[in-house]
Amino acid sequence: MERRGQGRIVAESYAPGAVVSEVARRHGISLQHLFVWRKTARAGCSACRPTRRHSSFRW
Repeated sequence: MERRGQGRIVAESYAPGAVVSEVARRHGISLQHLFVWRKTARAGCSACRPTRRHSSFRW
């Protein structure tokens, strides 16, 4: 999966009311992958910034 796609999924997982396991399941990825992507995003991955759709997302 390309990094922009990963970034959108990470942003979705941080949206208010989101359940991380449901986000992972909806996108057909393992929960562990999503947690690694979230950790990478918190560390400053520029390709993993939130999109306008999830503008309430904060780092």
